[in-house]
Amino acid sequence: MLLPELLTELLPELLTAPATESETETETETAETAPETETENKSCFTWIIKNNYPDADFWLINKGSQDKLGKPIKKFEPFLTGIKCPVLVIPEYGYYMCLHLHQQGLWKKYAIGSITWKNLRLKDIKAVFQHIGHTHRNQHQSRYKSFIPAQIPAERQEFFASL
Repeated sequence: MLLPELLTELLPELLTAPATESETETETETAETAPETETENKSCFTWIIKNNYPDADFWLINKGSQDKLGKPIKKFEPFLTGIKCPVLVIPEYGYYMCLHLHQQGLWKKYAIGSITWKNLRLKDIKAVFQHIGHTHRNQHQSRYKSFIPAQIPAERQEFFASL
């Protein structure tokens, strides 16, 4: 299953997932600074999401008006949330996937703050990408568990034996 098809399946589920109400803080959490040697995400399914992350593939707007909230951009700013794609996802594809999520209005559900100034919590962004990663992992695993080679017809067996 291709990622756009996966997103169209996941989008209703993500929109109906309950938002966490245990925290009412209006500022996003700050992430630890990445070590200088960590520049590549070697995981196949895990997205790395941090604030002030210059080595990210692209960044999400996490503060501002509700219309711009969650919009991906390709220029680093220290106040944005950086996203590093897994090995199996091309960074440009991840960028356009995030643009699709933004256009579908996913981030409006997670917006907190005042009427005009909204922001996204880092844990909400991580939860969305963790859900996408888990779904991708499950599909990847089930794809190879259910693989059973087809029987070779008798007329073809003679042909393969002659090779």
